[in-house]
Amino acid sequence: MHTFGGYGQEMTQSDLSAGRYVDESLFEAERASLWSTSWVSVCRVDDVAEAGSFYTVNVAREPVVVVRGRDNELRAFGNVCPHRNSTIAEGSGTTRALQCPYHNWTFRLDGSLAAAPNMDGVEGFDADQLCLPKVLVEVWNGWVFVNLDLSAASLSGQIGGLSAQVEPYELGSLKRVGAIRHDQSWNWKVTVENFAESYHHAAVHPDTLHKTYPGQKSWAEDNHGEPWLWLDHVSVVEDVDPFAVGVVFPAHLFSIVRGLGMVWFKIEAIGATATRLDIELFLPPELIDDAEVISMMLSALKAINDEDTVINQRVGVGMSSRWAKPGPLSQLELGCQQLRSWIAEAVAAGAI
Repeated sequence: MHTFGGYGQEMTQSDLSAGRYVDESLFEAERASLWSTSWVSVCRVDDVAEAGSFYTVNVAREPVVVVRGRDNELRAFGNVCPHRNSTIAEGSGTTRALQCPYHNWTFRLDGSLAAAPNMDGVEGFDADQLCLPKVLVEVWNGWVFVNLDLSAASLSGQIGGLSAQVEPYELGSLKRVGAIRHDQSWNWKVTVENFAESYHHAAVHPDTLHKTYPGQKSWAEDNHGEPWLWLDHVSVVEDVDPFAVGVVFPAHLFSIVRGLGMVWFKIEAIGATATRLDIELFLPPELIDDAEVISMMLSALKAINDEDTVINQRVGVGMSSRWAKPGPLSQLELGCQQLRSWIAEAVAAGAI
């Protein structure tokens, strides 16, 4: 029997109540104790490669800006001006400094305050105490991760097993060639759990994934209690390589299409029943100009995700029902068990 103690109580099997997928107050609890203490992927190193480049993102509603300093150091800050709390940067690009659009308070790329017009002689004004709030930042296989918890352990130190799994694929060298955006009206965990198992291939993807990668020939690796999962597959079609999916908890999702490239399923948890998903396709440098390969892969991704959208929407509706309750999980859903175990422990550790 698998135990999933968490959310303040001990649970067994798949026992995360339906309320954890639809209740806004419980989403807020997750935001405070889970998302705010976890490593969350926000962009690729290529997005902030040049000195002065910046990239903004929301991490469970918290505005964050990642910047590349003049010293080539990568840093991340809370994207909120300490004067009247306007957000400072927007979108992405390059800049010499971060200037708040409200009153022109200007911050260096190391987060320190460089200028505050008409504040000379104001009681309580201390430029040294008015820096942008620091956010931890770390690069892993070409992705930039941030963590709002300044006491958090390093990402690489927590996911050594997953690092070993992906090492042969040189993910940091792959280049983005296309993307598809989806706004989803269901909880982020529905998307991650669907990604974490191939039990649904036969029913949901009979003509796309199942004929090549039957769900019963998939398996999840033992993560030894680390915050990740690795779901691998066997290909039953000659000359088609197997593929694998990986997750860094809570929601860094990617798939490796062996012999071709990688797909990043970039999730932003907006609310209890609101999630944004950007599906980004990456290829090795020698294929980035191959329009036929790019078109083929984007078409396949759209077809597969459209199928997942239908079933995830139905799960989202069902989770709001009075009859919604946790059921037993198949051995093909070990990835879901690993995710739920981690969520339960993480939220319990937040004393909620």
